[in-house]
Amino acid sequence: MNQDYPADADGDALRGVAADGNDLNQPMQVDFPVVFASLAEAQTFLPTARSHGYDVEIGEIEDDQVDVYCVRTMLLTYEAVVACQHELNELSKPFGGFCDGWETFGNIERGNG
Repeated sequence: MNQDYPADADGDALRGVAADGNDLNQPMQVDFPVVFASLAEAQTFLPTARSHGYDVEIGEIEDDQVDVYCVRTMLLTYEAVVACQHELNELSKPFGGFCDGWETFGNIERGNG
């Protein structure tokens, strides 16, 4: 898989995932946190994200921020992560939210010690 990614945060993160020994030719679970100012806004957004193929769960709830994790199992490519972030920004905007990047635990088996 091509690892000649752009020199930006997404490219750096992809290089890091590959350097950790993950197989970028195989799907992995990717979490896209979407941030809202209130729990009500976050809860209203959930059906929209689900209807676009994301598994969703409400994460951290703080006084001024609620994180919704939009999860998709996918091949980890630069184009795919950028497209998902753009899609989630557009979907969450009417609810006052924005996508705050992405994260993954990868797809390599890790031992218990």
